[in-house]
Amino acid sequence: MKIFIHLALACAFLFNGFALKAQAPEIRVIQEEGGEIIKILNDHHCPYDISDNKKHVVIQAYAEASSYYWSEETGVIAFDGSGFAVSDDGVVAGFFANEDGYNVAGLWYPTTQKWEFLGMNPDIPEFADIDYNSAWAMSNDGKEVGVMQFDEAWNTYTYIWSKEDGYVKLSNGQSTNTRPQGMSSDGRIIAGFFVDDMGYRAPCYWSNWGTGNKLFTITSSLGESWGVSPNGEYVCGGLKNSKGNAFIYHTIKHELTLIENTLSEGGGDMTALCVTDNGDAFGYINSADNPADYKLRRGFAYVDGELMFFEDFLMTNGILDADSWSVYSVNSVTADGKTFIGAANMKSKDYTFAVTIPEAECDAPDNLTYTIDENFHNSITLSWDAPENPVDVTYEIYTSYTEIDPIYQGITETSFTIDNMEAGYYKFLVKANWGGECLSNASNSVSPVIYPCAQNGMCEITFEMLDGYGDGWNGAYIDIIPKNSDFTYSVGLEKEGLETVTKNISLCPDDYTFVWHRGEFDEEISFSILFDGAEIYRVDTGDIDYMFPVSFFEYKINCAADIEEAEQTSPLNLYPNPVNDKLYIETEVEIEEMVIYDIYGRLQVTKTPSHQDDATIDVSNLNSGIYFVKIYTDNVNFVKRIIKQ
Repeated sequence: MKIFIHLALACAFLFNGFALKAQAPEIRVIQEEGGEIIKILNDHHCPYDISDNKKHVVIQAYAEASSYYWSEETGVIAFDGSGFAVSDDGVVAGFFANEDGYNVAGLWYPTTQKWEFLGMNPDIPEFADIDYNSAWAMSNDGKEVGVMQFDEAWNTYTYIWSKEDGYVKLSNGQSTNTRPQGMSSDGRIIAGFFVDDMGYRAPCYWSNWGTGNKLFTITSSLGESWGVSPNGEYVCGGLKNSKGNAFIYHTIKHELTLIENTLSEGGGDMTALCVTDNGDAFGYINSADNPADYKLRRGFAYVDGELMFFEDFLMTNGILDADSWSVYSVNSVTADGKTFIGAANMKSKDYTFAVTIPEAECDAPDNLTYTIDENFHNSITLSWDAPENPVDVTYEIYTSYTEIDPIYQGITETSFTIDNMEAGYYKFLVKANWGGECLSNASNSVSPVIYPCAQNGMCEITFEMLDGYGDGWNGAYIDIIPKNSDFTYSVGLEKEGLETVTKNISLCPDDYTFVWHRGEFDEEISFSILFDGAEIYRVDTGDIDYMFPVSFFEYKINCAADIEEAEQTSPLNLYPNPVNDKLYIETEVEIEEMVIYDIYGRLQVTKTPSHQDDATIDVSNLNSGIYFVKIYTDNVNFVKRIIKQ
């Protein structure tokens, strides 16, 4: 399995001074087992972008106005100015000090090793201060450049520059300050930030700027958008909310995914710097104790909904040397999602790196799906598509992207049923084992939820939620905890706006305690809880203060009054229903077995009739409540719901 680590630059990650010109680093080539590692020793540098064709890297030095360009053809070239993006042609976008000392946006060419000014912006025809404009993002072909433009009052505006159209101004919305920071491959989606009316940065993006020219706010929480997937479907970044979440935002579905730090003890803010076309994000976690210390950062991967340290991601993908690394950050990824640049400590020395995930040596299964029986909810069937030409292939089921040992193996079919599952949240992936010679990469994952009862035995409560400021609940949420189960339901308000948001939560019959988890600005929150159309609890704006109880409400959910017999086309009839003692099954088909489960899927009664007229079940010992009767016949099985009085 060949591993390519194209570039490594020593990074000390402690900002302790400025230099006016970057010094050419010393180069050593070290051959290591499994592939070639090129380490270029120097201090205070950080990778910023890699071209999608993997031929060019731009490194932003921590020292002021200093950068590095690298390609396999040229090696490392140090140059004055700040480079932030690089195209497939090796052209770098950034800013530099012109001959008059003004900082201006430009393109740096490795062939000439010189900057070219983008030219004066007609909207700002004169230099007003030392900072005129700067380039921060660029399309993959280098034709569009994202520019932050200063005016005479030091307000900033976002422009797209191209040779054909010059400067095209994007909307600032209601803000006086914006900046672009990332761009999709075709330049149509631009990520960045705007400054709100309180003077704080908040994440945003621009979509289809050539026609719509509209700024979209992702959330009013403080933070910044940093990266855009090559196809433009995802924007990623970091928030300065109470949990310091990284985030991924779907620009088509307008869905916000918050990534919570579950890896570091004591917490630490997260920032997603880059995101792939399928929504996998990569970045870093700050130290909670000393967020300014870059050496205390940890690089992370958020893959298929699973958060892990980047070293674990690399090892899972065959780069076993990463076991001895401590990755500080993951800064950029190519369009194929295979090559990354970042910074790490490798064998007691700090480097920046470009690493390519090796191609798998055998094909993997795909299109993993699942089904849960409508009535017998604790059984799940996984199904998937086999790889091409499967010869001597068996399948293994895993519960985690980084899991080493499967929970099931030696499976010969492309489906598998897991019975008697406990209530909870699950994740499954499938790998193909090719005769013990090769274990494939994982399939897509599925994340089923097993509830404490069958879905057709649940009933709904409704939450009507509002935030008076319009920025969501800022980390606050409600846990709904049942008495007779370990399964917890949660509800909160992430969507922004001043309209009431309605959410329906399906619950199993039980006694529930409603628990409040505090966020920021809880006094802005109001909500109502309704059951069967009637309001059962209400909180108005201002009611939640430091005296508001954590366990604020208890309620018994009883669905029996709302349950009607589920209609099934079947040649049998159960009576009486509701029932006190004896339940009769009337049918013309031959019954092999009769089984009764409670709403939690626990077996209560089983009976094998001795003859056709023996289709009765004694239920007198059952407690009052809802039960499911499963009738097994020689051709088909039937399920009926009954109420025991």
